[in-house]
Amino acid sequence: MALSGGSGIDKIGYRVDSADGKLPTKIDDPAVYDWDRDGHPGVTLRLSVPLLPDGELYVVQRGQSVLNGRFIAPGRIDGDIDIRSFEQRILGAKPSFLNRSPKIEPDPKRSRFSLSPVPAGSTCESLHKTDSNSR
Repeated sequence: MALSGGSGIDKIGYRVDSADGKLPTKIDDPAVYDWDRDGHPGVTLRLSVPLLPDGELYVVQRGQSVLNGRFIAPGRIDGDIDIRSFEQRILGAKPSFLNRSPKIEPDPKRSRFSLSPVPAGSTCESLHKTDSNSR
């Protein structure tokens, strides 16, 4: 049995206030807001790279994806992600040398998903621990 679905256009870290709908380019743009409620504008991505100081990126992004999958076992769906559009802008960073917005090209061959239920009573911490152990 096949499954296909999308959520429309996702806007993360900003509200569309302008008629052109462009991504904000400045951290103090009034359309930017604290999406993840961590005290920083946009959404915060935390980075940990060996031999470099830990960092944070303050980002806005917009994208549209469709999940195309199949039921492969009871309670499990695996499939491909059809990325219709994706834009991301880094508005600020700590340390500041990370404040760059590289061009991002999604890789359709590596854009996959797997959906399955989590055990009752799971927490973000317990799921993160389980995921880290499987790598």
